[in-house]
Amino acid sequence: MQENILESLEEDFITCTIVCDLSKAFDTIDYDVMLWILDNFFGIRGLPLKLLVSYLQGRQQYTVIDGCTSAALNITKLIRR
Repeated sequence: MQENILESLEEDFITCTIVCDLSKAFDTIDYDVMLWILDNFFGIRGLPLKLLVSYLQGRQQYTVIDGCTSAALNITKLIRR
């Protein structure tokens, strides 16, 4: 990306970049729905989908506010693949 930007600047092109921070993206989505959409709408199947399922399995999600921790949500139970 840096190389592309530098080349564009050298050729006097107007250059801009849009950056999205997805670090919290997986905290706000229903994993079953996400996997279903990836499979049915985007055709992501086989090994790529299995890698995502493998990444999500065995994970827990919980919230901490002022030192108080909510009950953990076990992500493994949500994934039916």
